[in-house]
Amino acid sequence: MNIPLNSFIHARALLVCLTYLASRLAPAGSQTSLWGIVSIPITYFPYALIAMDFIMAGPAAAATSVTGAIVGHLWWWGVHDTRALRSYASAPLWLSNWIDGPR
Repeated sequence: MNIPLNSFIHARALLVCLTYLASRLAPAGSQTSLWGIVSIPITYFPYALIAMDFIMAGPAAAATSVTGAIVGHLWWWGVHDTRALRSYASAPLWLSNWIDGPR
């Protein structure tokens, strides 16, 4: 999704994706603080990051962050909400055996 945006480093999009997932899975009513000044509900935190990208780095950086939020939403929707992609969310057997040991 980022190649048409000429973004070849996907770290920011990945961080926004993980932030989106964490904010959706957080308990209801959770709050977070921005620089210790403003407290916002955690569900709005990814959008605050996108707004900060827009203000500090411009529309191109915000567009890259939006792609991360889109991927995060699709992952949350497919794995946690509808469970349609649940089989894709499990670790491969070799990795599970390596970390947890054989079952």
